[in-house]
Amino acid sequence: MSLPLVVPLESSTDPALVGGKAAGLAGLIAQGFRVPPGLCVTTQAYRDALHAGGLDPSERWNRIRRTPEVGREWLLADSRRTVASLVLSRAVLDPFDSAVAKLEKEFATEDSTTSGMLWAVRSSASDEDAEDATFGGIYRTVLGVPRGSIAAAILDCWASQWTALAFTYRERAAKPRPAPAMAVILQPLLAPRAAGVAYSRHPISGR
Repeated sequence: MSLPLVVPLESSTDPALVGGKAAGLAGLIAQGFRVPPGLCVTTQAYRDALHAGGLDPSERWNRIRRTPEVGREWLLADSRRTVASLVLSRAVLDPFDSAVAKLEKEFATEDSTTSGMLWAVRSSASDEDAEDATFGGIYRTVLGVPRGSIAAAILDCWASQWTALAFTYRERAAKPRPAPAMAVILQPLLAPRAAGVAYSRHPISGR
């Protein structure tokens, strides 16, 4: 059975398919927390798009790992260029457009227009928000994105998998991991009265 390319955020329970961030948000939704609705473009969509563009992500990542540091940045930069040049397939765009239209209706303004609606396009890598490595600030998130620029923002998030910073952080993580993949979360951008960060575990001691 083929894996889905786009799933609702509340159904994003498998970290391998939707990444750690989306799985965490789905867990909060299941517990009754007020999380803005959204959707997830899955790691399967990422892999399919890269293969269609001539880049095997697992083979390329393993090649980068075997390459001395002096030549590694060229391979990473070449990977980012390839990802930036990709075009999302209709297999992704058709269910994606339907899901976005549904979200727009839910967040319609009082005069029932959504022309000025903006989006948060958020990375959700397969190795992100793990117990031993959070990848905080490593991968890309694009805020304030108009609908016509969402596809480009998705590619931007995908490309952030292929930076020297991400590679180095990942290689220094406590335990080995399979080649990473990148899912992307799409949520309506809210206009908060206040914002902040809450820690459920002490950031230094881990208690």
